[in-house]
Amino acid sequence: MAGLLLMGLPVLAQPDLTNPNSAKEVFRQDFEASWDAWKTTKIDEINEIQYYVKEGDTDGASFTPWTAADGEWAKGPIRTDSIIPIYNGEMTVIDSGEKAKGNEEWGDDPELYPGSTTIIEDLDHKTELSQFGEADGGGTHYFQFISDTVKKINSGNGAYSNHLAARYRRNLFVRLKPGDIEQNSSYRLTFYVKAKTLPGHEDYSASPTVYADVMRGYYHAEKPFSMGYISNDKNTHPYEYSNTFEYTKDNFYEDKDWDNWEKVTFMTYYTTDSIAEYFMFKDGYWWADDHAWTWSKDAAGNTTGKDLSYIVQPNKYFVRLGFPADYTKYAVDNLSLTKSWIAGCEYHGDKMRVDFGYKNNLGELVAAEKKRTGVDQIEIPAENFQVWCLQKGKDPAEASSWFAMPMRSAEYHADGYMYMFTKFYEFEGAEYAYQFGDYDKVLVSFQNPTDSKTQLKYTDTPFPKGNDSTWIKEGKVVPDFVNEMRLPLLTPMFSMAYTQ
Repeated sequence: MAGLLLMGLPVLAQPDLTNPNSAKEVFRQDFEASWDAWKTTKIDEINEIQYYVKEGDTDGASFTPWTAADGEWAKGPIRTDSIIPIYNGEMTVIDSGEKAKGNEEWGDDPELYPGSTTIIEDLDHKTELSQFGEADGGGTHYFQFISDTVKKINSGNGAYSNHLAARYRRNLFVRLKPGDIEQNSSYRLTFYVKAKTLPGHEDYSASPTVYADVMRGYYHAEKPFSMGYISNDKNTHPYEYSNTFEYTKDNFYEDKDWDNWEKVTFMTYYTTDSIAEYFMFKDGYWWADDHAWTWSKDAAGNTTGKDLSYIVQPNKYFVRLGFPADYTKYAVDNLSLTKSWIAGCEYHGDKMRVDFGYKNNLGELVAAEKKRTGVDQIEIPAENFQVWCLQKGKDPAEASSWFAMPMRSAEYHADGYMYMFTKFYEFEGAEYAYQFGDYDKVLVSFQNPTDSKTQLKYTDTPFPKGNDSTWIKEGKVVPDFVNEMRLPLLTPMFSMAYTQ
């Protein structure tokens, strides 16, 4: 029947696939066969660390280079540094298990490496993510980390309290390639996770928790993306937004049922390199007040006496997932980063749901409409959205492969989403709705209306474009999005959505 459905449809159209504002996937890791090669891919090398001299340096204008000894960082930062413990900025361990330089006093005590990392093979996992629209259903492998306790760890400077490094205690760092992160751009981080307290520790006070963010820098000089400068001088630095884009998940199905995977979608925005550097210097280092990080000798072996608490943030980017809770089993799969203004599009049958991600006024607009008319939804003019469908087995580069999906309406609903519905067609005397699932690919574009009754605006922090003062003064109008790809939901998670 799929072939018959194309008869009599509107003239074929082609989306502008070259539009620079199109959604773009930066990377995806599903922990399948490509994992071993991917995780050890060298991204680049850092042969010099630059740091501000703390004494007498108040504005971060000057710095001193610290050059690595020959071969010291010969491995270079690899694609992922796996699960590593970082205590008060004291130490890192790269994936090979080699201890980083600069803290010999901790020795080779295995207690410094709590937990175990494993890629789990599970044939039953093949369909576990299908409900979320993942094409591979989850594949047959996923990433697992089991944490132990770190409470016994000490160093020559005394015991380290867990709270000092709670957010950075155990991390999966994924290095991004040069060019992956663009200035003044919005990104969507997506992954699937489950977590469970280990048997025998159910009464442990700390609940399973996961942290997520996209960061700039490198070891000991890392910060999540921020909204802008942090400053009290509005004349010199008008952007006082010190908020960072960070995600915390501390509620799981876990302790009831380990089989329940949950989807995490997190929005973040990168302003500019100069803002990131200034924010890093002004906001300070999270360990600086507790324990100054000092290297007593330089690359040549000479005593320097330099305090390296203020390292210049390298122009490097990476995704971080943090696993801070002790006595916890974590699982992660299908980790991806996409350049996008929204949290995503999902469809089931003839319905599509759009999540605009950052907090906005959509619900407020619907509430105002209901007060005026008694109807708790707002229809969006047809000229403000487009949906293109790629016919099955066709070449996306060919214009004739695409056609404009006949759409019945697009509407804001009270639950904070925009819903889109396809039109009906007649076949052998019966009426059917066009189905998104009949096509290989569906791309969605949206132009934010200019009418005050339907125009979307961001309403809470953190919001993107924190460095655009003109845009902020004009009300933080939600940008248009272009060529967002939908995910098919194989279970009707929003089957109750309706249209007038």
